[in-house]
Amino acid sequence: MTQQALPEPPASRSYILTGFVVAAALAALAAFPPTQVSGLGWFALLPLILALTQMPPRRAFWHGCLFGLIYMAGIMSFVGKYGFAPWLALTAAMALLYGVFGLVTSLLRTVWPLPRVFGIAAAWTLVEMARGHAGSIAFTFGDLAYSQYLQLPFIQIAGFFGHYGVGFLMALLAAGMATAGLAMLPSTWHRPGPLPLFNKHAGRVGVLCFILVFANYFYGLYLLTVVERGPKEQPQIKVAAIQALGAPAPAGEHYSTQEALDAYMAESRKATGADLIVWPETAIVQPINLDKSLLRQVQGLARSQKANLLIGTGEESDDCIFNSAWYIRPDGQVGGIYHKMDLVVFGEYVPFRDKCRFFERYPIRDFDYTAGSSRRVFDTGRYRFAPLICFEGIFPSPSREVAWLGADLIVILTSDEWARNTNEVKHHSNMDVFRAIESRKYVVRAATNGRSAIFDPYGQVLAKTGLYENGSAVASITPRPRLSPYHRWGDWPLFFYCLFALFMGLRLRRRG
Repeated sequence: MTQQALPEPPASRSYILTGFVVAAALAALAAFPPTQVSGLGWFALLPLILALTQMPPRRAFWHGCLFGLIYMAGIMSFVGKYGFAPWLALTAAMALLYGVFGLVTSLLRTVWPLPRVFGIAAAWTLVEMARGHAGSIAFTFGDLAYSQYLQLPFIQIAGFFGHYGVGFLMALLAAGMATAGLAMLPSTWHRPGPLPLFNKHAGRVGVLCFILVFANYFYGLYLLTVVERGPKEQPQIKVAAIQALGAPAPAGEHYSTQEALDAYMAESRKATGADLIVWPETAIVQPINLDKSLLRQVQGLARSQKANLLIGTGEESDDCIFNSAWYIRPDGQVGGIYHKMDLVVFGEYVPFRDKCRFFERYPIRDFDYTAGSSRRVFDTGRYRFAPLICFEGIFPSPSREVAWLGADLIVILTSDEWARNTNEVKHHSNMDVFRAIESRKYVVRAATNGRSAIFDPYGQVLAKTGLYENGSAVASITPRPRLSPYHRWGDWPLFFYCLFALFMGLRLRRRG
């Protein structure tokens, strides 16, 4: 194979390639709410990859940025509630990562089909991993795998490789189809090596990608069939996720702290026989440690229901304000407190608030929450459960951390009240399916607006509430103490494989 210099495409084709990039971004967006055509998620990258492999590196970088700008602008449109500048800044930062993907894909254009396809899929996966580990602006909204939350047979591989593994498989199929599709285009389209030989190998690689995807599908289908038809676990506890303020207050009004508390207590009393009752994040906004009457009412509920109670509430101490989850035992005693560790930038704190008065023009709260120092696992005597709060559930690592600490059950408390009537609520509620599959544990999700739900270890919904409705999700479950393969290994196997695949692809290119 000889390395070929890629000339600038003709002007007419440049417009076509730019159109491919725009179409790919719009197709990827359509795989998510509100349209949610999940099947598009498997094919959306095809025109993007085809276009990038026809461009020199610099042009491919900027077209990757163009894809990222359109895609992330749509995915993160809800950030606009904080103002145009924060939305644009976050969108632009994420777009640069997709620009890197464009650059790398272009560099792989002279590589033979097999290492080319796996190298492109590896590059996409590394970009998604980088987005999820980008410090204070880390974000997983828009990761391709999340578009498949309803396609349970396809996503069972997350039990081994997390949601990034599902995204890798989706990018692999798109790259395989793009490479096979290139073999059908006129000879004026760039491809390395002798055309007949390239076309032959491209077709075989495309078939291989389809085989891998459908092998994964049949594995998932087999797994779900075994779960459905095999011996059933004996449920040990009954859990209830309470959603008491899903319906909005009357126009122009707001629920007071006592009204909210009364609503949650009334809904909780309907969960007769529940061993664990969960309220959402900031169900009680006012710091509960500063109002003993609120705490006494909650303790009285735990005693009357003879239930373990986990509530989201504010807490203030030593000049610090915490976003907290309080565990109340059936005897009314406080069994433990968890302070949210992973705070949302601009949502829960503003970096350099005292030095950047510029931020004061945006609708940001006038105080900063303080981050907690460690994860917590609460022991009831019969089982151990761990709370995660809000955005901590969109990342795989927090649930892995609490599983290593011995959690048998993962509980996610969230409030998307600030994002009511935006796509964020649906995006957010779709992610916890993956936390259940990754951990192979039951996951309880209590949300202010919805959807509150209880998932089994294979992502199947045992109970749920409607969006923006009052109610509760109640189900009987079995705590699971063992670690899943993914929680045992984490992202390291996939990460190192992607580095290897990308290295090999670029090495083959350099050898020419």
